[in-house]
Amino acid sequence: MATPARRAQLIEQLREQRQLLLVTIERLPQQETRHPLFTRGERRSTICDELSRLEHAEVNYAAWLERARSEREPDVTRDPYLRADIDEAHADRYPIEEIFETTRLVRRGTMALIPDLQPGDLLRRVKAPPGALSVDELIGALARHDRELAPAIAPRDGTRLPRFFAREGVAGAGALDG
Repeated sequence: MATPARRAQLIEQLREQRQLLLVTIERLPQQETRHPLFTRGERRSTICDELSRLEHAEVNYAAWLERARSEREPDVTRDPYLRADIDEAHADRYPIEEIFETTRLVRRGTMALIPDLQPGDLLRRVKAPPGALSVDELIGALARHDRELAPAIAPRDGTRLPRFFAREGVAGAGALDG
């Protein structure tokens, strides 16, 4: 049930995880935001790339959440993916400050949807490209993306290869796609 306590918990989770992620990035020297997190073959990903993917996922998850609030068991598998403000293909062309501000605004918009959840809304299922998810699971996935990306960005042992990328077997495969 979407009790006031559960809604407050979800809001706090989203706020804390995004704040931890942004603080981690803000502590890095400016040039590090454009340094590849990993390179495998021709695929490379920078912090800017990962933040733009995160924004893209959140824009779509928020749209799915909005549908779940107004429809019973919405099927969003055929819905076109919404475009985020930061173009994923060219994230490195944007100033990091613009990317930060955009991710903050997108998260603020997502968080604004949660207080209006009614009893039972968290249990509603959304048929989405990753599979059928409850509203609670959608919101939890957003917090998980932030929680996984923060340690991937933080320097450790001279490498930035994120554990979840290595575990996938293919650099970045599905790691932040939602």
